[in-house]
Amino acid sequence: MLKIRFNVVNILSVICGIVFIVSGFLKSIDSGAFARLLESYGIPYLEYAAPLIIIGETLLGIALVLGLWQRTMAVISLTVLICFTLGYTYGFFLRDITDCGCFGPSSALSSSPVLLYVRNLLLILMLIYVIVKTPRYFLSQNFKKLLIGGTIVLLTACVISFTCGRSFRRIHVNKNITADEGEPVNGTPLGELMTFHPDSTYLVFAFSYQCPHCMNSIANLDRYESQGAVDKVIAIGLGGKKSESRFKEEFNPHFRLITDKRVLNLTNEFPKTYYIRHDSIITSFTGELPCAKVFKASLGI
Repeated sequence: MLKIRFNVVNILSVICGIVFIVSGFLKSIDSGAFARLLESYGIPYLEYAAPLIIIGETLLGIALVLGLWQRTMAVISLTVLICFTLGYTYGFFLRDITDCGCFGPSSALSSSPVLLYVRNLLLILMLIYVIVKTPRYFLSQNFKKLLIGGTIVLLTACVISFTCGRSFRRIHVNKNITADEGEPVNGTPLGELMTFHPDSTYLVFAFSYQCPHCMNSIANLDRYESQGAVDKVIAIGLGGKKSESRFKEEFNPHFRLITDKRVLNLTNEFPKTYYIRHDSIITSFTGELPCAKVFKASLGI
């Protein structure tokens, strides 16, 4: 009977470990996007924890798959999973955040809030089973297994750290705004979202209702038309209708406002600004929006 339970424990441990590994690896592909998602929770400096969360999640998965300190790793994984679930619950109900970011930019593995809770509940139950049913004697590890497992964990940590470092981008500072020859807007995600008149100039501002750097740009954005920087300003927000209503009440914007999840087809870096003239994207940049005067001077308009 003990052997059967032990086999089930191993299987469940491996399943949970694979989920953690896939989740951590996919987030490491664009750790900057995960950092911006953490930033939308409104907790100061939380975005800087993104690389540590990704690395820790991946290493926990490796330990679960290899069966290293199985009971201890299962306890830590259970605690982490419960904290993630409670954090998402806070974001979903209080900040209108629907994207958990569990599997990074992979839309194929994204899920609705209901499926997320079902998945996390199943993982929690499996980890509880592993904790309860792991044989007491299994706490001891032979040296060879520890050496091999430790080497794998160390190599994985190096790879994931390197991947996170390459994809972790700060968004607090504007990139230089310079005009180029322009890219025809037709055939781009922008062209699929809306129609542009060739005789008009546009400023398209892609943002998230939960992004503080986006909110810091709204006052400047509201003056672009009145100060003659562009003919039309269009803002495309990521979020729900409740966020849109709160935004309108707070800022009373004078520009055209669209709430559309397809903004993620444009970018997952917020805020992102596009300047369009003669049906072409003249420039685009990431970061807080400068005032209209600085913007015009940078482009020589």
